[in-house]
Amino acid sequence: MTQALVPAAILGPAAAALVWLALVRWVWPRRLVAGAVWIGSQAAAWAVFWEVFGGEQPAWMGLGPDLLRATLAAAAGAAVTLVLPRIELLAPRASSAGMAAAGVGLAAVVAAAYSSSLVALAVIALLPTIAVGLAGAVGDRPRGAPGLLGFAAADAAVVGGLLIVLERSGTTGLEPVGSLDLGVALVLLGAAVKLGAVPHVGTWRASAGEGIVSPLAVVLRGQGAVLAAVAAFTLARVSPSAPLAAVSAGLAVLAGLAGLAARSPGGSLAAVGGAGAAAALVALGLGGGVGARAALVLLPVFVLASGVVAASGWPGVGDPRDPRDPRERRRAWRWVAALALAIGAASLVGLPPAGGFPGTWLALSLASARAVSEPWHLALVVGLASGLALAGIGAIAALRSAGTRPLPAALSLLGGLALLYAGAQPMRLGLGWLIRVERELGIGEVLPSAGAPALPAIGGVDLAWAVAPALLIVGAGLVLPSPAPPRFARRAAGLARRLRLGRALAALLEGAAAAGAAWIVLRGVDLGFL
Repeated sequence: MTQALVPAAILGPAAAALVWLALVRWVWPRRLVAGAVWIGSQAAAWAVFWEVFGGEQPAWMGLGPDLLRATLAAAAGAAVTLVLPRIELLAPRASSAGMAAAGVGLAAVVAAAYSSSLVALAVIALLPTIAVGLAGAVGDRPRGAPGLLGFAAADAAVVGGLLIVLERSGTTGLEPVGSLDLGVALVLLGAAVKLGAVPHVGTWRASAGEGIVSPLAVVLRGQGAVLAAVAAFTLARVSPSAPLAAVSAGLAVLAGLAGLAARSPGGSLAAVGGAGAAAALVALGLGGGVGARAALVLLPVFVLASGVVAASGWPGVGDPRDPRDPRERRRAWRWVAALALAIGAASLVGLPPAGGFPGTWLALSLASARAVSEPWHLALVVGLASGLALAGIGAIAALRSAGTRPLPAALSLLGGLALLYAGAQPMRLGLGWLIRVERELGIGEVLPSAGAPALPAIGGVDLAWAVAPALLIVGAGLVLPSPAPPRFARRAAGLARRLRLGRALAALLEGAAAAGAAWIVLRGVDLGFL
């Protein structure tokens, strides 16, 4: 029975999608059979988590996860499950395309989480992008798949990074390289795009839209979390990286400004997701035992919170009951969805007592403690804190857009309550898990079980010097008008849309990534992979 858990967790979502497509003409048989297969696959993923947590090592065909990646696989499954009822409410073509992409994409995410081979990881990395791209092309023909070019570039970066790691290590296994070298940095770059940390690129752009690709961004966020865990915890062994921390803090500031400037609920919520992803990347950049613990706490919460936000905040264009209809605004479950959306957004920006608060507080505490001897860390504190705060302020208006039917609203609230418990009782929920993961990764127990280090005292003059530049940037962003793009830029953009240059470039990059994956397979065969 134990040996069947891993294949059930990996193949189950894709099998559920296949059943859904096969029974497309029969509504209730489709819901019952495909739903039972999906629930069974998620039960298997959580059973794998409990087996690994208990010290067992379930495996299948060389696939067997450690505790961290088993947790991320289960969290990704929960997040995708939250958005499925919203996808099912769409028009038949969009619903079928979305369900198929969700099943195939989640199967690829779980397989990547369970993989211990560079070769398998390189091949699997392409599948979520292909699934989401096809869903956009079939289900949203006028819109296509926003962010597809960013996804293709991320795949090319991930495959290129894995190829460099393979050539330098000379082995197909996921063995530590000991530092954040070029290969690991490329994998982290691809992970950042998939997490949605880069403004208006990849997952950020997809999640800000209204089409079927928007809820499917949850699948890509789960893949980004798995890739970040592989790069930082397996390959680089949580090596500190000042450039990663600095760039990520800058991304947090950009996310905050984008959240304030957003003109749609989707744009505000995409900025909130970007700020949450930046917080996790800052923790990875801080590195060491404390930074690793902050990232360990943040990554699973980020994945689950992304699912809650997508399920309750996505406008769901094509939904038979449009939440923008004034009659729907009086529905009781709209208030339920708004509460879930508020909890999910608070988790992403690290507000207490939501789920992201312990990890975000720990990262800020570590950066503040290091600022005593290395003052530049104070800029990280100000950048990350201001970016999260501004993104949270920008998301307040988006709460009015929450709206869905009773079942999706109830599922979203259930996920929100799990996030509240994780934030209010972080040590009771995760102390044993943290210790187990730290021992597996060789990080070491660097903190007492009581919690994070306290913020050190900071002089008023130092704080003023640190805050003043941030205030100037924010003030400029609020006061200065947004310049209209030049006429030649508008014409160039229109010509690119007519010629479909973005799709052509995305196909070229995805083809390059596929060629790189094929080369990794051949190199793996030379090194004895088969």
